[in-house]
Amino acid sequence: MYKYFSTILLIVIISHEIQAQIINIEDRRVALGDSVTFKGFGDLGLNLYRNDKQTTTAKASLQLEYKHQKHFALLLSGYNLIHTEGATNVLNDGFVHLRYNYDLSKHWVYEAFSQGQYNERTRILFRGLIGTGIRIKIKHGKTQRYYIGLSYLFESNQFKDNTLRQEDHRLSGYLSYNIAFSNKSRLVHTTYLQPRLNDWQNIRVSSEASLLFNISKHLIFRSTFNTAYDSDPRLPASVPDWIYTFTNGLRFEF
Repeated sequence: MYKYFSTILLIVIISHEIQAQIINIEDRRVALGDSVTFKGFGDLGLNLYRNDKQTTTAKASLQLEYKHQKHFALLLSGYNLIHTEGATNVLNDGFVHLRYNYDLSKHWVYEAFSQGQYNERTRILFRGLIGTGIRIKIKHGKTQRYYIGLSYLFESNQFKDNTLRQEDHRLSGYLSYNIAFSNKSRLVHTTYLQPRLNDWQNIRVSSEASLLFNISKHLIFRSTFNTAYDSDPRLPASVPDWIYTFTNGLRFEF
Protein backbone atom coordinates (compact mmCIF):
# COMPACT_ATOMS: atom_id res chain seq x y z
CA MET A 1 0.00 0.00 0.00
CA TYR A 2 2.83 2.38 0.89
CA LYS A 3 4.58 1.97 -2.45
CA TYR A 4 1.37 2.74 -4.39
CA PHE A 5 0.71 5.83 -2.29
CA SER A 6 4.30 6.99 -2.79
CA THR A 7 4.05 6.60 -6.56
CA ILE A 8 0.79 8.57 -6.70
CA LEU A 9 2.28 11.31 -4.53
CA LEU A 10 5.32 11.61 -6.77
CA ILE A 11 3.12 11.90 -9.84
CA VAL A 12 1.10 14.70 -8.26
CA ILE A 13 4.21 16.59 -7.22
CA ILE A 14 5.98 16.75 -10.58
CA SER A 15 3.25 16.17 -13.18
CA HIS A 16 2.37 19.80 -13.91
CA GLU A 17 4.54 20.02 -17.03
CA ILE A 18 4.20 16.34 -17.85
CA GLN A 19 0.43 16.30 -18.30
CA ALA A 20 0.18 19.35 -20.51
CA GLN A 21 -0.39 18.89 -24.22
CA ILE A 22 -0.04 22.66 -24.53
CA ILE A 23 2.96 24.28 -22.83
CA ASN A 24 1.77 27.40 -20.97
CA ILE A 25 4.18 30.17 -21.97
CA GLU A 26 2.31 33.06 -20.35
CA ASP A 27 3.01 31.87 -16.82
CA ARG A 28 6.74 32.04 -17.56
CA ARG A 29 7.28 35.29 -19.41
CA VAL A 30 5.37 37.53 -17.00
CA ALA A 31 8.27 37.16 -14.56
CA LEU A 32 10.31 39.69 -16.55
CA GLY A 33 9.88 43.31 -15.54
CA ASP A 34 9.89 46.19 -18.00
CA SER A 35 13.19 47.57 -16.73
CA VAL A 36 15.04 44.24 -16.70
CA THR A 37 17.02 43.20 -19.78
CA PHE A 38 17.91 39.67 -18.69
CA LYS A 39 16.42 37.23 -16.23
CA GLY A 40 16.26 33.51 -15.70
CA PHE A 41 15.92 30.63 -13.31
CA GLY A 42 16.71 26.96 -13.17
CA ASP A 43 15.45 23.93 -11.26
CA LEU A 44 17.33 20.70 -10.70
CA GLY A 45 16.27 17.80 -8.53
CA LEU A 46 17.11 14.13 -8.01
CA ASN A 47 15.43 11.89 -5.42
CA LEU A 48 15.82 8.22 -4.53
CA TYR A 49 13.21 6.24 -2.59
CA ARG A 50 13.65 2.67 -1.39
CA ASN A 51 10.93 0.34 -0.10
CA ASP A 52 10.79 -3.13 -1.62
CA LYS A 53 11.89 -1.46 -4.86
CA GLN A 54 13.88 1.66 -5.61
CA THR A 55 12.11 4.64 -7.20
CA THR A 56 14.06 7.44 -8.85
CA THR A 57 12.65 10.87 -9.64
CA ALA A 58 14.46 13.57 -11.59
CA LYS A 59 13.45 17.03 -12.68
CA ALA A 60 15.33 19.78 -14.50
CA SER A 61 14.17 23.03 -16.06
CA LEU A 62 15.70 26.21 -17.42
CA GLN A 63 14.23 29.57 -18.37
CA LEU A 64 16.07 32.48 -19.93
CA GLU A 65 14.46 35.79 -20.91
CA TYR A 66 16.04 38.71 -22.72
CA LYS A 67 14.49 42.11 -23.45
CA HIS A 68 16.01 45.05 -25.31
CA GLN A 69 13.86 47.96 -26.47
CA LYS A 70 11.25 46.39 -28.83
CA HIS A 71 12.78 42.90 -28.83
CA PHE A 72 11.96 40.06 -26.46
CA ALA A 73 13.30 36.49 -26.53
CA LEU A 74 12.34 33.53 -24.36
CA LEU A 75 13.94 30.09 -24.02
CA LEU A 76 12.27 27.35 -21.98
CA SER A 77 13.27 23.75 -21.43
CA GLY A 78 12.16 21.03 -19.04
CA TYR A 79 12.69 17.36 -18.26
CA ASN A 80 10.86 15.04 -15.84
CA LEU A 81 11.30 11.37 -14.94
CA ILE A 82 9.86 8.84 -12.51
CA HIS A 83 11.33 5.35 -12.74
CA THR A 84 10.66 2.33 -10.52
CA GLU A 85 13.12 -0.53 -10.38
CA GLY A 86 12.04 -3.49 -12.50
CA ALA A 87 9.24 -1.54 -14.21
CA THR A 88 8.83 0.73 -17.20
CA ASN A 89 8.99 4.48 -16.67
CA VAL A 90 5.89 5.81 -14.94
CA LEU A 91 6.54 9.29 -16.27
CA ASN A 92 9.12 10.56 -18.76
CA ASP A 93 8.84 13.80 -20.72
CA GLY A 94 10.83 16.77 -21.98
CA PHE A 95 10.41 19.91 -24.08
CA VAL A 96 12.26 22.91 -25.51
CA HIS A 97 10.44 26.12 -26.47
CA LEU A 98 11.87 29.22 -28.19
CA ARG A 99 9.84 32.41 -28.71
CA TYR A 100 10.56 35.85 -30.17
CA ASN A 101 8.43 39.00 -29.79
CA TYR A 102 8.71 42.37 -31.51
CA ASP A 103 6.66 45.38 -30.38
CA LEU A 104 4.91 46.80 -33.43
CA SER A 105 3.20 49.49 -31.35
CA LYS A 106 2.10 50.16 -27.79
CA HIS A 107 -0.54 47.42 -27.92
CA TRP A 108 0.37 45.18 -30.89
CA VAL A 109 3.18 42.60 -30.77
CA TYR A 110 4.45 40.24 -33.45
CA GLU A 111 5.25 36.68 -32.28
CA ALA A 112 7.21 33.76 -33.74
CA PHE A 113 7.86 30.50 -31.92
CA SER A 114 9.03 26.90 -32.24
CA GLN A 115 8.79 23.91 -29.93
CA GLY A 116 9.87 20.29 -29.63
CA GLN A 117 8.62 17.83 -27.01
CA TYR A 118 8.08 14.20 -26.14
CA ASN A 119 5.83 12.64 -23.51
CA GLU A 120 5.91 8.93 -22.77
CA ARG A 121 2.71 8.92 -20.70
CA THR A 122 0.65 10.54 -23.48
CA ARG A 123 2.43 8.29 -26.04
CA ILE A 124 4.06 11.20 -27.89
CA LEU A 125 7.37 10.10 -29.36
CA PHE A 126 7.92 13.58 -30.78
CA ARG A 127 5.86 16.70 -31.38
CA GLY A 128 7.45 19.56 -33.29
CA LEU A 129 5.76 22.84 -34.15
CA ILE A 130 6.44 26.28 -35.56
CA GLY A 131 4.09 29.24 -35.54
CA THR A 132 3.62 32.96 -35.95
CA GLY A 133 0.95 35.48 -35.03
CA ILE A 134 -0.13 38.59 -33.16
CA ARG A 135 -0.29 39.36 -29.44
CA ILE A 136 -2.44 42.27 -28.22
CA LYS A 137 -1.81 44.11 -24.97
CA ILE A 138 -5.27 45.01 -23.69
CA LYS A 139 -3.90 46.47 -20.46
CA HIS A 140 -0.27 46.67 -19.40
CA GLY A 141 0.03 48.28 -15.99
CA LYS A 142 2.14 47.66 -12.91
CA THR A 143 -0.53 45.67 -11.06
CA GLN A 144 -2.74 44.34 -13.86
CA ARG A 145 -1.87 42.96 -17.30
CA TYR A 146 -4.30 41.50 -19.83
CA TYR A 147 -3.42 39.95 -23.20
CA ILE A 148 -5.06 38.13 -26.07
CA GLY A 149 -3.24 36.37 -28.90
CA LEU A 150 -3.98 34.64 -32.18
CA SER A 151 -1.43 32.57 -34.12
CA TYR A 152 -1.15 30.06 -36.91
CA LEU A 153 0.90 26.94 -36.17
CA PHE A 154 2.04 23.88 -38.07
CA GLU A 155 2.74 20.75 -36.04
CA SER A 156 4.07 17.27 -36.72
CA ASN A 157 3.21 14.42 -34.33
CA GLN A 158 4.61 10.92 -33.98
CA PHE A 159 2.79 8.66 -31.51
CA LYS A 160 4.18 5.49 -29.97
CA ASP A 161 1.20 3.34 -30.99
CA ASN A 162 0.95 4.70 -34.54
CA THR A 163 3.61 4.45 -37.25
CA LEU A 164 1.97 7.24 -39.28
CA ARG A 165 3.17 10.80 -38.78
CA GLN A 166 0.34 13.30 -38.26
CA GLU A 167 0.77 16.80 -39.65
CA ASP A 168 -1.79 19.47 -38.77
CA HIS A 169 -2.46 23.15 -39.34
CA ARG A 170 -4.07 24.84 -36.32
CA LEU A 171 -5.11 28.20 -34.99
CA SER A 172 -3.87 29.01 -31.49
CA GLY A 173 -5.77 31.62 -29.53
CA TYR A 174 -5.32 32.56 -25.90
CA LEU A 175 -6.51 34.92 -23.19
CA SER A 176 -4.10 35.73 -20.37
CA TYR A 177 -4.01 38.00 -17.36
CA ASN A 178 -1.64 38.74 -14.48
CA ILE A 179 -3.01 40.47 -11.38
CA ALA A 180 -0.72 41.60 -8.55
CA PHE A 181 -2.52 41.78 -5.20
CA SER A 182 0.60 43.17 -3.53
CA ASN A 183 4.35 43.22 -4.12
CA LYS A 184 4.48 39.67 -2.71
CA SER A 185 1.53 37.89 -4.33
CA ARG A 186 -0.07 37.61 -7.76
CA LEU A 187 -2.50 35.56 -9.83
CA VAL A 188 -1.61 34.37 -13.33
CA HIS A 189 -4.21 32.75 -15.58
CA THR A 190 -4.13 31.59 -19.22
CA THR A 191 -6.62 29.72 -21.39
CA TYR A 192 -5.57 28.34 -24.81
CA LEU A 193 -7.88 27.27 -27.64
CA GLN A 194 -6.36 25.37 -30.60
CA PRO A 195 -8.78 24.11 -33.31
CA ARG A 196 -7.56 22.19 -36.35
CA LEU A 197 -8.12 24.36 -39.44
CA ASN A 198 -9.70 21.66 -41.64
CA ASP A 199 -11.71 20.12 -38.78
CA TRP A 200 -13.03 22.62 -36.27
CA GLN A 201 -14.43 19.84 -34.06
CA ASN A 202 -10.86 18.62 -33.52
CA ILE A 203 -9.85 21.00 -30.77
CA ARG A 204 -7.48 21.36 -27.83
CA VAL A 205 -8.33 23.44 -24.77
CA SER A 206 -5.95 24.14 -21.92
CA SER A 207 -6.43 26.37 -18.88
CA GLU A 208 -4.01 27.13 -16.06
CA ALA A 209 -4.27 29.34 -12.98
CA SER A 210 -1.37 29.97 -10.58
CA LEU A 211 -1.12 31.80 -7.27
CA LEU A 212 2.42 32.96 -6.52
CA PHE A 213 3.75 34.22 -3.19
CA ASN A 214 7.19 35.77 -2.75
CA ILE A 215 8.88 34.21 0.29
CA SER A 216 12.04 36.21 -0.35
CA LYS A 217 13.61 38.19 -3.18
CA HIS A 218 14.57 35.02 -5.06
CA LEU A 219 12.30 32.31 -3.57
CA ILE A 220 8.65 31.95 -4.67
CA PHE A 221 5.91 29.56 -3.56
CA ARG A 222 3.56 28.59 -6.40
CA SER A 223 0.18 26.79 -6.32
CA THR A 224 -1.19 25.79 -9.74
CA PHE A 225 -4.31 24.17 -11.15
CA ASN A 226 -4.11 22.96 -14.77
CA THR A 227 -6.73 21.27 -16.91
CA ALA A 228 -6.58 20.20 -20.56
CA TYR A 229 -8.93 18.64 -23.12
CA ASP A 230 -8.02 17.15 -26.51
CA SER A 231 -10.81 15.88 -28.79
CA ASP A 232 -8.48 14.47 -31.48
CA PRO A 233 -9.93 11.02 -32.40
CA ARG A 234 -6.49 9.89 -33.66
CA LEU A 235 -5.02 9.88 -30.14
CA PRO A 236 -4.05 6.42 -28.83
CA ALA A 237 -6.84 4.74 -26.84
CA SER A 238 -4.61 4.73 -23.74
CA VAL A 239 -4.50 8.56 -23.66
CA PRO A 240 -7.45 10.25 -21.85
CA ASP A 241 -9.10 13.19 -23.63
CA TRP A 242 -9.38 15.21 -20.39
CA ILE A 243 -6.73 15.58 -17.68
CA TYR A 244 -6.10 17.89 -14.73
CA THR A 245 -3.42 18.49 -12.10
CA PHE A 246 -3.06 20.49 -8.89
CA THR A 247 0.51 21.17 -7.79
CA ASN A 248 2.43 23.14 -5.19
CA GLY A 249 6.11 23.95 -5.24
CA LEU A 250 8.99 26.37 -4.81
CA ARG A 251 10.80 28.34 -7.50
CA PHE A 252 14.19 30.04 -7.34
CA GLU A 253 14.64 33.12 -9.57
CA PHE A 254 17.85 34.97 -10.36
